[in-house]
Amino acid sequence: MSILKKILRILLQNGTSIAAIIVGIVSFFSYKGRTVEGSLAYIIALVVLIASTLLIEKVSTLSNIDKNLKSITEKSTISDRFLFCSTSSFWDNATNNCDAVFISGGSLYHVLSEKSGKLEELLKNGRKVEIVLMHPNNDATKFLYNSVVKEVSSISAFRNNILETLAFLLRFKEQYPDTLTIRLNNLVPAFGLMAVYRGGKVKTIQVNFYSEKVPFDNRLSMFVDDTFGNGYMAYEYFCNQINHIRGRLSECTADTIRRVLKSK
Repeated sequence: MSILKKILRILLQNGTSIAAIIVGIVSFFSYKGRTVEGSLAYIIALVVLIASTLLIEKVSTLSNIDKNLKSITEKSTISDRFLFCSTSSFWDNATNNCDAVFISGGSLYHVLSEKSGKLEELLKNGRKVEIVLMHPNNDATKFLYNSVVKEVSSISAFRNNILETLAFLLRFKEQYPDTLTIRLNNLVPAFGLMAVYRGGKVKTIQVNFYSEKVPFDNRLSMFVDDTFGNGYMAYEYFCNQINHIRGRLSECTADTIRRVLKSK
């Protein structure tokens, strides 16, 4: 059955070429019985048929290319979710009538120090903010630095970045104790997560993938949202990861953060 389909496809795709070949063969074997004028008319008709054949095949080829390009475009929508580790889209979404945001990662130094104004704007507007970063004084932080971090020259500098992040988070925690939640991670995170909530539900998630000794801005990120489609399984997976992190780590009070800062 498959062979028959292939034959039919070939006949349909090359029908005009086959017709031109048949006409040419017939013309060749029957030209003796014709006058010069008849042969000339036959040749002209054959040339027109060949030209028509080439035109039809060109149009058919272009049509197939167009269909293939559309198919590739449709299949590549999932790759369109990938970008380099820019967080501007996340902050744009966060400030657009969100209920809450969730941010987790390593030191979060670049994310939060560069966007502290955006963070304070969210807190001033009564939005809930939940932040998870590495505990500066455990082995997981040292492992993360040795395996991933490239922005700083030493483990002490990496820990200092975490402490600086905690220091300005403490100021926000004292000002907005009911809307800012801080958790310290004691395990190496698999990736960074940044989620925007609306209506009490996660709407969009940016996943910042850790890469061995690659600067933050050159790391790959991915956007997923709650739109049902090719990326929905990834969306559910990362939602579960957020819930797992929340369930595993307790919330830090302002006093807890002060003790961590003094322990340096």
